[in-house]
Amino acid sequence: KWYKKKLTLKVKAMIDWPLAKKYIPQKLKAKAQSGGKAKLSWNKNKNVSGYVVLRKTGKGRFVQIARLGKARKSYIDTKAPKGKKCEYMLVGYKTVKGSKAVRITKPSKVRKVTIK
Repeated sequence: KWYKKKLTLKVKAMIDWPLAKKYIPQKLKAKAQSGGKAKLSWNKNKNVSGYVVLRKTGKGRFVQIARLGKARKSYIDTKAPKGKKCEYMLVGYKTVKGSKAVRITKPSKVRKVTIK
């Protein structure tokens, strides 16, 4: 599956991780804002080290647009293409102590929004 592949996290190794529900980012919401922006928000998850925000435009594929720390529970995409339908997804990650390896969670549900 695509989420088991290496995302652009600038790490040396990837490790499979039990895709337990407690690690999956929950309740992702996406809302269009004026000026070609989209605001994403979600419930903070204490079990992850941070989040990776992914965006897909049209029939393309999901591309990483941000890597955020664990304290974040929202993100504003200021580079979203105006007038286009975008899909957003959130993936949690957890760093492994004493290593540069990262474990990736199963993604959140996809949220669609048309950029104003």
